[in-house]
Amino acid sequence: MFSRILVLFPLVAFAVANPLVARSDISALQQDFKAMEETVVDIQSACDKFKSTPTQTNAMRFAAATQDLDNEIKKAIPDVPDEVVSDADGQTICTTLKDFFPKVLSALDCLISAKGSFATAGVPDSAVCSVTNNLNGDNSEFIGRLDAACPDSAKGCAQDLTDRIVAKAAEVKKAYC
Repeated sequence: MFSRILVLFPLVAFAVANPLVARSDISALQQDFKAMEETVVDIQSACDKFKSTPTQTNAMRFAAATQDLDNEIKKAIPDVPDEVVSDADGQTICTTLKDFFPKVLSALDCLISAKGSFATAGVPDSAVCSVTNNLNGDNSEFIGRLDAACPDSAKGCAQDLTDRIVAKAAEVKKAYC
């Protein structure tokens, strides 16, 4: 009887100790993505409104929403772990990116298709270029840190998604810069 209890001891010890094992903390990063996602939705809304009514006021709303995203990205950069995260956290990041990036791609498509609206509102390409260059610089730093933190098990997913964003950002740059 006593030997049966001893056999169970390692299993019980493992079950109790497992939650105590240090894991990377990506909860702040997840909150950052949630905030960025809300801001991207705001950008999409501002872009749609601007395209339907191309005025200076709506152009400024669009620019302000874009600046808000830049601020969200700057805020998120220190929340990306400095070390490679666990496979489970890497998969969480990958799932988050899969949900987030289509919204970003849609907002970038809207920006590209709004080129004529900017001209109608009297906003020069150079002004749009300036706003997008600021965003691209901070986004590059964020993506670089995120890539470094992803474990090998999630690198393929993260790289594929970030490559798509980089390609779309290049289209924006070609349109305005």
